[in-house]
Amino acid sequence: MANTVAVFDTTNVLVGTFSTIQAAVDASSAGYAIHISAGTYAESVVIDVPVSIFGAGAGQTIVAPPSGSGFLINSDLGTSATLAIDGVTFSGSPDASGVEFASTGVLGTLQITNSEFELNYRNGLSVIGGAGGADLDNVVVSNVAFFSNGGDPATQTSSGDGDLIFFQFYGDATISNVAITGAVVGSGPAENAIQFRGDAGPMGSVTLTDVAISGPYEKQPIAVFNYTNIDGMSVTNVTVSSDSTSFQLAANFDGVNGDIDIGSLGIDATASPDPVALQGGTAAQVLTGGAEDTVLFGRGGNDSLNGGGGDDLAVYAGSSLDATITATVNGEGFATSFASVTDNNALSGGDEGADALTSVESVTFLGDGATLSVGDPVQLFDGSGNIVGTFTTIQAAVDAAADGYTVLVDAGTYAEQVTVNNIDNLTIRGVNGAVTIEAPASLVQTSTSSSGREVFSIITVEDSDNVVLDGISVDGLGNTTGLSGSNPNNVGVFYRNSSGGLENVDVAGIRDPYAGGVTAGGDPVLSGLQRGVGVQADNDAGPPKPFFMHGGTISDFQKNATVFGYADLDVSGVTVIGGGAQTIIAQNGFQAFGSTGSISGNDISGIGYA
Repeated sequence: MANTVAVFDTTNVLVGTFSTIQAAVDASSAGYAIHISAGTYAESVVIDVPVSIFGAGAGQTIVAPPSGSGFLINSDLGTSATLAIDGVTFSGSPDASGVEFASTGVLGTLQITNSEFELNYRNGLSVIGGAGGADLDNVVVSNVAFFSNGGDPATQTSSGDGDLIFFQFYGDATISNVAITGAVVGSGPAENAIQFRGDAGPMGSVTLTDVAISGPYEKQPIAVFNYTNIDGMSVTNVTVSSDSTSFQLAANFDGVNGDIDIGSLGIDATASPDPVALQGGTAAQVLTGGAEDTVLFGRGGNDSLNGGGGDDLAVYAGSSLDATITATVNGEGFATSFASVTDNNALSGGDEGADALTSVESVTFLGDGATLSVGDPVQLFDGSGNIVGTFTTIQAAVDAAADGYTVLVDAGTYAEQVTVNNIDNLTIRGVNGAVTIEAPASLVQTSTSSSGREVFSIITVEDSDNVVLDGISVDGLGNTTGLSGSNPNNVGVFYRNSSGGLENVDVAGIRDPYAGGVTAGGDPVLSGLQRGVGVQADNDAGPPKPFFMHGGTISDFQKNATVFGYADLDVSGVTVIGGGAQTIIAQNGFQAFGSTGSISGNDISGIGYA
């Protein structure tokens, strides 16, 4: 049976029947109704009159143009006129879109209901405005499905392919009960599911309700660009589960100068593997994320950046070296989120102002590639309490430290040797629970003692004043792998020509592997090698350097619990536990020479020789 297209006038009188949609449009006047029977129509229809078009239903009436867009509106239909489309599938335009509103078009309302758009080369629905914006006051899209429109990036000649695009659009739009599904076409998926862009003014009244976006997209499933504000945008129950294969963004609000609140907008991208991006403009703004991960770009002005839920990131164009960064900290001073970022160098990366941050867990600086994250276990603070870096190892934090800095180490075990060299007034403090620095698989030499012995220490402090270790455990694990030289010594904590001390630091396992067997008291027999010192303060002859130990326990050592040379001592509350009645090596608890000060109120046990 041949396709039939019937035209009715405004009084519902049949005007005529036609075999093509174009012929029916050509025979119509404003306000007429066109009824399209089921079938496939291989034509590109230019619509130059405001009519109501009714198909037999999605999947039954199919417009499949051999070239061009399925429906093209490129002329003046009237600023108060309505073009309504219902029950039509637009499928497979090889070089254009399903429905295209061109920059030369003029129309009051474009209404599309109960329809489908699938496998169109460029866009499903394309609304394109010129420099002055699209001359289209209102768009209604309801009960419509979009599938795999756009894609094949290798063949697209310009950006913007995808399911719905509103380019230079300042009118009103209502999009409701819409399912959008991306797919890989040719060399890749489409760029966007929905894009709104306006470079010269505010967004109109745009309402998105009950919209579900799934499947892959190249750039971002939801894109909103460059409006002076989006105050007119209202979103309810819009879900994004798509994966962005290139930009890795579930939604991207970029270049918008007004405030943006994703949580209040009602976009839920928690099912997407990608974050939402909120990218501000030159003005001061409030950018607020939702429950999903959010990437925030404040850019110019003094912005307020609130990540909301999820794991959130603030991005700055400048260098971390040109910024002052503060953090929100817990009761032990450990950062739990970032509180502010102030740009101190407007000439590098532009003036990004002084931003207040809330619920932001990471900060990245593109200028020097630095990223600070409260998820890192080691944090570095300067003498003013500003956070200057976060790290995965203690040594990396020490390497970045300067005089007066503090390294905070989160609870956990760190297999590394730590060396402090020529840094004064540094504190390394364990927080949030037990912190243990243990010997790595193979030790390296970290210093040379005043007597010329090669020193392999877990923590070494050299040529530094007032370095404090606080709340840390050191465990040598009985490991001497890597020791070399004529007379090497393994040490737990070694201060060389340095001052400072230990607050509640435990040291254990500074020994060789056990020799085998047990003592009469049941303790393991230690090696007879004359090495293995828990804590050593070793200074060249001269005025003693201040050194303290308050609290802590030294146990499971091989030769000496402590050795102090030319130190001004304040040692109290320390517990020393020796290896019992050893049969090969004689142990010492406190050994000092050339020193002054006080060693008192300590507890020594298990020191013996049989």
